[in-house]
Amino acid sequence: MRTWHRFTVTPAAESASVQAAMIAFGEQDDVRFLMKPDVGVFYRTLSTEDFFQFYFTPAAVPVFQPFIDKHRGVSCGPPPSPRGKSNGQLVFLLGHRASIDLLGARQDQLRLVEGQTAK
Repeated sequence: MRTWHRFTVTPAAESASVQAAMIAFGEQDDVRFLMKPDVGVFYRTLSTEDFFQFYFTPAAVPVFQPFIDKHRGVSCGPPPSPRGKSNGQLVFLLGHRASIDLLGARQDQLRLVEGQTAK
C-alpha cells in the first residue's frame, strides 16, 4: 500500500533552498511528464516552531524519492490542518491541482505558493 511521506527541515530558514530545489526539479521536462493528477507536494508551517514539514502524496513519493531520502523522510498520513492563523499554514508547493482533493476537509486552509501554478 502506498502512503504519504514527509520530512522536516530545521531551521525553517533553510526551507527556502529545499523549496527552490524541488521546484527546479519539478520543472524539468522529464519530471513534468510524471506529474499525474494525484502527484502533489505540500508544506506545513507552524508559527510557534522553527521548522517546515514537506508532505508528498503517495503518487509523488516515487517522483520525489531523492528529496525524501536525502532528508530522511518517513511514511505518514496526510498533513494535519493548522488551526487558525496563529498556528501556521498549509501550502501547495507543486504538482497537479487534482492532488488537492486528497486533503479532503483540509482544502479550505490551503494556499498556493505565490507565483506557482498547479496544473
